[in-house]
Amino acid sequence: MRTCFRISTLAIFLLVIIQALGTRPSFASPIPAQSSRELSLSAIEKLIEEKREDRQIADLIKKRGVAFKMDEQIIKDLEIAGAGPETLKVLKNSLTNSTVKELGPLKFELVKCSRSSTTVTCRFLVTNVGETNDFASCRVNKDNPNDTTLFDEKSNQAKIRGAKFSDKATYEQNIARDTSVPLEVEFQGVAADSKIAKIISLKFRISVNKRSSFGKLTWNDVRLTN
Repeated sequence: MRTCFRISTLAIFLLVIIQALGTRPSFASPIPAQSSRELSLSAIEKLIEEKREDRQIADLIKKRGVAFKMDEQIIKDLEIAGAGPETLKVLKNSLTNSTVKELGPLKFELVKCSRSSTTVTCRFLVTNVGETNDFASCRVNKDNPNDTTLFDEKSNQAKIRGAKFSDKATYEQNIARDTSVPLEVEFQGVAADSKIAKIISLKFRISVNKRSSFGKLTWNDVRLTN
């Protein structure tokens, strides 16, 4: 009788140790939530393939960000692969909030936006990354105030007041291939105490080899410095 009791006690003790050590079988690799490294595309694809919870993947992307350049095609591919609505929403937000955007052969990098009273000046770096063209002409479209505009966090609309390429007051600039030029766009009409540009919308005319096309770029939730 004592022998059976001892065996039962030992079995219970061993079971407690096994559970404490977490040696129960796991069929999916744990998500390294504490890591600070940005997620690669293959890592996100693997999480989707393993049928992880949609909210879990979305939260991980929010915390760590992505280590690749997001674009619409990648989002479509991940949706086809089975990405859930919350994951897709986070990915689309990262696409919208990226400081670097491309339009034709030109790459636009938002450097910063600063406010002085009711005027906001946004500084960009425009680079011709085209492979086949020697020059590309970039023109900031100011004809329609709703095409190139800025809204602050209080929904005040600021209209474009001027533009500079390479510190020269002009709305248009020819940019040689593999060359970067600074662009400043000035908006007038935000609140004097505004801290966030909720929407920055810029419409451009891009001309290459005498062919022109129009395109619009948008940045969201940009902090305004003083």
